[in-house]
Amino acid sequence: MSNRTVLFLFQQVKCGRNKSQYQRAQYACQHYETHFITRRGICSELEDDAATVHTAGETTFMRFVLPIWMIYTALKIVRSHDVAYTHTDYSPQALLAGYCLHLAGLPWVADIFDSPHFGIDLEGMPQSPGRVIARIYNNGLLAITRRTLKHANLVVIALAPGILSSYDINPDRDNVLYTTNGTDVDYTSRQIVQWDDHTTDDLVTLAYIGPIREQRGLQQVLDAISQLDRDDIELRLVGPLRQQNDDWLSNIRNQRHDVTVLGRVPHPDALKEISNADICLCPLTDSIENYQYSYPVKVFEYMAAGKPIIATELDGVSQIVTDQESAILVPPDNSDEWATAIEDLADTPTRRELLGETAREEVKQYDWGRINDKIWEAIEVEI
Repeated sequence: MSNRTVLFLFQQVKCGRNKSQYQRAQYACQHYETHFITRRGICSELEDDAATVHTAGETTFMRFVLPIWMIYTALKIVRSHDVAYTHTDYSPQALLAGYCLHLAGLPWVADIFDSPHFGIDLEGMPQSPGRVIARIYNNGLLAITRRTLKHANLVVIALAPGILSSYDINPDRDNVLYTTNGTDVDYTSRQIVQWDDHTTDDLVTLAYIGPIREQRGLQQVLDAISQLDRDDIELRLVGPLRQQNDDWLSNIRNQRHDVTVLGRVPHPDALKEISNADICLCPLTDSIENYQYSYPVKVFEYMAAGKPIIATELDGVSQIVTDQESAILVPPDNSDEWATAIEDLADTPTRRELLGETAREEVKQYDWGRINDKIWEAIEVEI
């Protein structure tokens, strides 16, 4: 471990071997003396490796003064440590604090991950009055912080390059590092082997992993299955549910015998569903910007499991899979193309196997170890 000190200014760091925030934090703890300054804390798996963890708490007051508290806490650490740089996540509060600390002389790495709107929910979901106020506040900060990114020593972003033009950043600037999301290939592969108890019945199982929302493009998959008029296909939906989708979900549960809504499950159970699937799905819509440019983690997990994939053809997804070789890409919002792709793979097990084998080979370049090494090589150059 280096004797250099790093400040991590994050909203929180959740546990999860394939979560990008967890991976960044774990790598930093392994290589630096890392101090976390957060609003909600970090996961228990990282606490023993962190030098210190400073948690602001969840009060409404702290939400509004969080940038000031982060700056104050960071400066206290700076007085007693030789801090190499400040590493912030995409939240407007952390970005503003990172920018102010940069003005005070600290090198600044702004890590946007795959959140083009800096963690602000722009999907038009109904919000409580408190959330509406918080959203207005966050959008005010966003208007400021989106113009400060060009001053960071390094901007790390796991989105397709086209997104940066709206943030007054030249996508070709030297201080922008484009990366992707990824997967812990060894961990994911071991879990898949452990759970590999797929039965050889006559059903073709389709698996979707991710938030179960109509806005995620799932309706086009449901419409596609309806077009096929066959009873040997089942769809299993795994992921968090939103109350705002209750009517849509109730309609699915009441009318679709071929769809099972499992909801949120522990990550190992999600990997089990992937392992037992014949085909894995990643439907998205191009009407929401972060879907257009994102590199969905589930796609990397599908690939590591060696599963054939059908996905919406968007900028981000198209960069991580090869159409017709490691996945089948279909145009956005086109249930006819989804139906054709599903039926083709359902009827050709040998093609499913070939797609899965190619995907398993291609995903090796997206192992988190390689991605993190690349990020910190760039950080060392810039700071």
